[in-house]
Amino acid sequence: MATTTSNNAAAVRLLHHGAAANSTNQAVLWLPGNNANEESRIVYASHNNLSMAQPVTLANEQVWSVRQTLRSSVSGTSITCIGHVRATGIACGHANGAISLWWKATNDWKEHLLHAEQLQCKRSVTVITVSQVADDGLLIVVGSSSGANLLKCKYRHDSDTWSVSDSFALLHTPVSSVELMTLDHDDDATDACQQVLILVGTASHRNNKIHVWQCNQETLVNDKDANDEAIGSTIQSPPTYAGALQGHEDWVSCLAFKTLESSLSSTSSSSSWMLASGSQDQRIRLWKFVTRAKVRDEYDGTKIKQQQQQQQQQPSLQDAAAANTNDDDFDANDNVEQENEGESRLEILGAKCVTSVFLEALLVGHEASVTSVVWHPNPHAIYKQSDLLVSSSMDRSILLWAPMSEHGIWAPLARVGSAGGILGGPVGSSLLGFCKVVVEPVQGQCLVGHAYGGALHVWSVNDSGSSDRESPLAVSATPEDRASMVSWIATPCITGHFAGVTDLCWEASSGQYLLTVSNDQTCRLWAPVGDEGGSDNADENVWLELGRPMVHGYDLSAITSVSTPRHPHRIVSGADEKEIRVFDAPLATLRLLKSASKAEAVVANDPLDRVERAYIPSLGLTNKATAADGAEVDIDDEDATLSTPSKVKSRIPLERDLGSESIWPEVQKLFGHNSELYCLTSTCEAQFGVRSDDTSTSADTLVASSTKARDADSAAIRLWNMTTSKCIQVLTEGHKATVATMSFSRNGQYLVSSGKDRRICLWRRDDNSSVQYSLAWAKDSAHKRIIWSAHFCPFDETIFASGSRDGCIKLWKISNDDSTLNVLPLCSFAPHHHVDGKPDAVTAISFAPHPLGNDIASMILAVGLESGLMELWKLSLDKEGTTATPQIRCVFPPSYCHSARVSKLAWRPCSCSDSSKHVLASCSMDHGCRIFSIELTK
Repeated sequence: MATTTSNNAAAVRLLHHGAAANSTNQAVLWLPGNNANEESRIVYASHNNLSMAQPVTLANEQVWSVRQTLRSSVSGTSITCIGHVRATGIACGHANGAISLWWKATNDWKEHLLHAEQLQCKRSVTVITVSQVADDGLLIVVGSSSGANLLKCKYRHDSDTWSVSDSFALLHTPVSSVELMTLDHDDDATDACQQVLILVGTASHRNNKIHVWQCNQETLVNDKDANDEAIGSTIQSPPTYAGALQGHEDWVSCLAFKTLESSLSSTSSSSSWMLASGSQDQRIRLWKFVTRAKVRDEYDGTKIKQQQQQQQQQPSLQDAAAANTNDDDFDANDNVEQENEGESRLEILGAKCVTSVFLEALLVGHEASVTSVVWHPNPHAIYKQSDLLVSSSMDRSILLWAPMSEHGIWAPLARVGSAGGILGGPVGSSLLGFCKVVVEPVQGQCLVGHAYGGALHVWSVNDSGSSDRESPLAVSATPEDRASMVSWIATPCITGHFAGVTDLCWEASSGQYLLTVSNDQTCRLWAPVGDEGGSDNADENVWLELGRPMVHGYDLSAITSVSTPRHPHRIVSGADEKEIRVFDAPLATLRLLKSASKAEAVVANDPLDRVERAYIPSLGLTNKATAADGAEVDIDDEDATLSTPSKVKSRIPLERDLGSESIWPEVQKLFGHNSELYCLTSTCEAQFGVRSDDTSTSADTLVASSTKARDADSAAIRLWNMTTSKCIQVLTEGHKATVATMSFSRNGQYLVSSGKDRRICLWRRDDNSSVQYSLAWAKDSAHKRIIWSAHFCPFDETIFASGSRDGCIKLWKISNDDSTLNVLPLCSFAPHHHVDGKPDAVTAISFAPHPLGNDIASMILAVGLESGLMELWKLSLDKEGTTATPQIRCVFPPSYCHSARVSKLAWRPCSCSDSSKHVLASCSMDHGCRIFSIELTK
């Protein structure tokens, strides 16, 4: 876990990054370790970041934690596909057509951008594959809706960059899959020959094929330069079209190849490879490539030239098929001769060898489109098979295929995944299937299924059955009998939001857990988990999603905690609807928090009559406390396999449990607004876990709410008394546009609000009433642009700060001299980061809960920017308290930061005496929430 310390002695550690993978078919890969001391990692694209998840063992249970991310410098877009580059590199395709290469040198990753004018890809890159052709050369094939392109890249040692040396347009019709096959053939009779085949699967309306190009290679290894250094390089001839493989009736969605064991024999005169292709027609086809030395008289030059000329007409035929999809009389296969069974479907003529392609098998078993196929790296250790194919589908299943006999009949040995699922929630609740499956690259002991909702489901082989699989009886058993001895056990998933995260808050009483809400219509609960429950040391814990209080029918926009000693574990949420909803934690969630995170969640003598769990109704709008008519109850069909394996219950909930069994019951609706909810805050949230000494305010918990304003009337702020669940006041005459931010002072005496009208309003509680507020001060045009955030200092109720899109942060002080309230500006400053020569827009600010070094005049302010970057500032007051000096304390490393606008910042409530150690949470429109450990020294 890397540590970054600025010159001002602020140590920042990334404890957790929670975000789902992008819902594309090539957003996840398993990156092997460079050496024996480095563990392999699951790498997945989330918005415009690469998240690297590493395994952590907690109480003999493996979980995955993301504590390292790579933030792409390609702005204003998202990563759509990723691929391996050797063992230490990652290639990324972006939604704007850009391509970047990540390369690891020592412990640092560096991004290399390939210039857009050389890419010939103007649309979103959907698929990418990379092959190494020399120490300093790469072949990259990219596919998009505009076609496929081949890029030849070369590393420049003088500038430490990668550049595109040449590019070729292969196809001009939509592409859904690409693959690079390197065919090495060597026997005693002929010289070694090597072919690089480029395979491109199309995504047309009909007549889809796998197009094949070849690049012959010759290597010069003896040439040296003037300094006696080898300059051997690989020369590739321009790609030559070799033909097409036909058979799929829909988009060719995935390709994967492997070398067959027969090719590894030194006595074999031919070499063999197997290509698996999956399609949206629900079928998988296996193609066998056989390469043999070309006999001199077998193909003379005239015949080679004639066949290549005929094959080069195939791409234009494909273009014609795409252009004539509305012509019922057009058939691109009219002139294609029907092959007999056993005949080669394609002959690829190389300089020294001939490669014949045969259809080996047709796999039928999935009930929806096949999204990915991958060959298992070590099937003999698990199933005593030489070949094992793993496939994923949108039917919510992952199948493991193997040949059942010597006649080439393939059948599924096992199935993981879920055949059922909740139909009442969004796609995050396993409504759809899997986009991709990846296999642990060394032993193949783990499978990762990338669900459409972004969650990464992980299965591992049950080690308890390994002795049975190695017994003499098992070795001689049939494949079906051996499959019955293997069970795949579901382990905790990698989860997160799959849309922009709009708001977050800590549990108000002591910060036991973090709550986030998102445009993906879910609320998620994050809590620390350790070997024996959560540790007091934040750095030793792994933060995981332990609950999903809300699976809603509208995009969620705001959340606040109203947890008090009298009524703990209570939250209030707002969405793109007109009512406010109140939720209480069920008993199942409290027990889980106590066992997994060592939280004192189960309160002794709890006066509340809590339910065991809640249920999702058919429309997914209100979580019911009972399984009433229409409520969806998930069927426990998770991890079902064809061999009916044993099931092990994890203490950490799986994705199925999160989407169904961890939701909170709704206990109250608050009506009154006539527009969609936008912002919420509470007096509990302002107290940072330390109760106020003012008993009159601590007895009543207040919530302030605002909506998306269409006029001055809908811009009013409503105050709610959560003890009585009633609206006690409507604050009018303050704003004329949407109120984007609100903050209570710690003692509840003041409420500051601002928003799109650039006006800051300060509301003060009347002296004769503890629940009535009046407008005490207002400042028109307090900033030049919309004011996104305002926050009261937790330990000084007379100071608050405001941050605006104009790139300015202002500090204000409330003065009550001569019984007249006035607000004075203390200082104004711009963030350290600039965009195009101007200060970056400020979108979130938050004061640390304790002063720096117990000096009441030293405050720490966290600043979140529109670019996703974050900073820490120290604000020092003078002795008179009339001016403040801002000083940059820490600039977060870009790899720690978000890649889109920071929505909210919040410090974890803490009543400890150590004011140097803090935990900060952030959320962003890049789908992520991050948790940091920050240690400050004065």
